[in-house]
Amino acid sequence: MKLVRFILIPAVLFLLPGSALSTAMAGELDTRIDKIVKRFVEASPGKVEGQATLAIFPFQTDEKLAKKRVGFAVSELLTYRLFQCGKFKLVERTQLQSVLKEQALGQTGVIERMTASKVGKLLGAQLSALGSVNRLGKSYQIVAKLVDTESGEILASEVQEVLIPIFDEEAAPYLVLVPEQQTIGLYITGAAAPVKKNDVWPVMYFGNTVKPANPKPGYTALGVGGRYSPHKNVILDLTYLFNSGYTYHTTGYSVFNDEYSPPSEIPMSIRGQAMRMTLNWTRKLTSVFRAYIGSGISVWWRNKDDSGRYTTTKSADNAALLVDVKGTYESGKYTTGLARLGLEWRPQARFGISAFGNYNFYAPEYTLTAHIEEYELVGTEGSSRIVTGEKDIDVYKFTFPRFVYETSLSLYF
Repeated sequence: MKLVRFILIPAVLFLLPGSALSTAMAGELDTRIDKIVKRFVEASPGKVEGQATLAIFPFQTDEKLAKKRVGFAVSELLTYRLFQCGKFKLVERTQLQSVLKEQALGQTGVIERMTASKVGKLLGAQLSALGSVNRLGKSYQIVAKLVDTESGEILASEVQEVLIPIFDEEAAPYLVLVPEQQTIGLYITGAAAPVKKNDVWPVMYFGNTVKPANPKPGYTALGVGGRYSPHKNVILDLTYLFNSGYTYHTTGYSVFNDEYSPPSEIPMSIRGQAMRMTLNWTRKLTSVFRAYIGSGISVWWRNKDDSGRYTTTKSADNAALLVDVKGTYESGKYTTGLARLGLEWRPQARFGISAFGNYNFYAPEYTLTAHIEEYELVGTEGSSRIVTGEKDIDVYKFTFPRFVYETSLSLYF
């Protein structure tokens, strides 16, 4: 049975005439438009085939649908189908728009039967196609009329309804599903950056060599954000980075002498949160690419108890050495101005993928310190101690990054 289907279905499709095949493969919106075209052809039998000139006017809609370009989409689809049928000569769109502009009419102007007749005569068209698109519940109702330009008589009138989701999907290339202003965008974002490292050299103290390992840290961040466009070329952007900071995967220090060395690896990190607000100017480069340039302010603050602390003790006879390693930097939070440059790709109206470069004007320094104490054990079996010397030694330094790379995935409404 499967084999029969496999052979018969392609054979039937092959034997179908071209028009029947295109109808079989057409979407619902195309099918509705084809019914309008068929009605127009049937209503103009007295016209010489292929010789009658037809002017197709913008279909009228309310203000909301006009911004979405619903009427424009219907006009374009009808134009394409009428051209395919080969029954009419079509007036060029630029000519029609020029006359409409002269007559103070446009996409949202009211074009009635007599108006279309008047404009059609100016264009030398024997026929005019006009109509409207209205929302009825969950559908769009398309009303199309064919008018005789000479007499103003309505030769044909056709009404078709299409569900809004189907219309939006099949007419997507002609629609503006997301407005150019008053737009809201929500996104998730990730960031990474190279971090400048300042190597620290070995230090001798209490007969022990404190030898920094100088690992290279990496900056990463994850977050969410929102965008609002009060104007088509202006975007206000607010981002919250809930996991922002640095992790270094090797020990920040090592102490070597004849009797003692610490573990080879100590995981260290400094993590926190950040808030960023920027004002961006945007420009549409192509139908799918958009450029951004902007500036703003960013505030970063550290999580509690995340500086990567490690303590170890070495004992010998009645003397001991304590090494306490912890991270410090200028303050618990820092604020910086920033500038940014970005590019967004929108393969679909509601979905975007963007890449940004953010430059921070201020970059504080982070220092990993080793607090070393030498003390003497006293009392029963060394139950207490007396500190005989102590010192803080810088064992590792790096500078917060100035340039941060960022990518985001956005949904627009």
